[in-house]
Amino acid sequence: MSDSNGEISSLVHRINLMLAAQDRHIVAFIAARSGEGTSTVARDFAEGLADETGRKVLLIDAGPLDKARCITDGIDPATGIVDTVAAGDQPAKVIHAIDHNVYLGRWMGKNENRALAGKLLHNAAFWASLQKEFDTIVIDAPSLQNSSDGIALATRADAVIMVIESETTRQPVIENLRDTLAAAGAKITGSVMNKRRFYIPDKVYARL
Repeated sequence: MSDSNGEISSLVHRINLMLAAQDRHIVAFIAARSGEGTSTVARDFAEGLADETGRKVLLIDAGPLDKARCITDGIDPATGIVDTVAAGDQPAKVIHAIDHNVYLGRWMGKNENRALAGKLLHNAAFWASLQKEFDTIVIDAPSLQNSSDGIALATRADAVIMVIESETTRQPVIENLRDTLAAAGAKITGSVMNKRRFYIPDKVYARL
């Protein structure tokens, strides 16, 4: 975990306090553009949450395909959770442990299963089945620039964190992501300034 100054720890505590009334929850991380570090932040958060709370965490990689990273993690880049459901198998078939109490699975590997992915997003029983196995589900969502799928996935979350590249992402771009998430009914919790290891204070986020 690349948390050198305690920012991830602070985020873990903040999310736990906000969702304390829920035994199990879903947290999504999403950016306006590709390359803002969403995958790094989501993974750091998943590992930090597992380390600090002992919760069993499922990290769903729904971002652009990174074959090298999949191979390193022992994940089949061509087969995701959606694909196993399409084949009549259990999601556990493509979910693997990557750290203590942290498990990883790709969301989808085959484009022909995109229609099923859309249906599963609205299938409460499907998500409930995952939550029976995992205390927290962390979604590494694709950026708004990359795909509208990220917004759809974010609507499943109990808390949505926007990832912003420090001193690079322009305010209109951030506002567009915020407004798009809000219009879809996503529960925006806050923002993370990435690549500076600084988290935006609430009073600053409130002005975005």
